[in-house]
Amino acid sequence: MKTTNINNWSDLKEFVQSLSEAELQQPVITWGESYSKRVHSISIMTEDMINPSGDGCEPLSAYTDDSDYTDMVDEPVIVKKGEIRIDAYFDFEPYNHEQ
Repeated sequence: MKTTNINNWSDLKEFVQSLSEAELQQPVITWGESYSKRVHSISIMTEDMINPSGDGCEPLSAYTDDSDYTDMVDEPVIVKKGEIRIDAYFDFEPYNHEQ
């Protein structure tokens, strides 16, 4: 296995630019300790995100305009506006290398 360390988006860009056309056609899949995930999208945050329920990120604006949730403004921001996130989902079907 040949591994390239990726510390930022510039490293990722350099790596992707080094791939052949055939490699670029492969699906994007994460490599995990116990399972792999297929990457479905990349998101750039358009606003700060908070996690008041502990169940997942929500935009801060969902709470700032509602007088019942004024205390949410003090929630710690867990993903800042402008940050980039890769969205990956667990695939229950084994990856078919012949697709």
